[in-house]
Amino acid sequence: MERAKRAALAALYTAGTAVVVLLLLLTAIGSGQVLFPDAMLPMELRELASAWLAIGFLPMVLVSAQLYKIVRRKAVFLPAVACLLALLFWVGVWTVGMVRA
Repeated sequence: MERAKRAALAALYTAGTAVVVLLLLLTAIGSGQVLFPDAMLPMELRELASAWLAIGFLPMVLVSAQLYKIVRRKAVFLPAVACLLALLFWVGVWTVGMVRA
């Protein structure tokens, strides 16, 4: 049972890390094309990727914390830190938007 739990946790962490890396690449070098121009808040691809990074903060922290109990390396929190930075960015954007409104 413990071995299956460890394998499932490793698979979740690997998939989450792959998604974080892909979204970071899209955020850094993504196109400036607006995906949904008729939306109320049209966003470019890189903005949308950073928003998904922010949304993924909590799941990535939970999986990283569980994996940390097994491997005891702080490096497992790097994808969660990237998601936290995206979350802080969007909180700052929303705060500035509300202050200016």
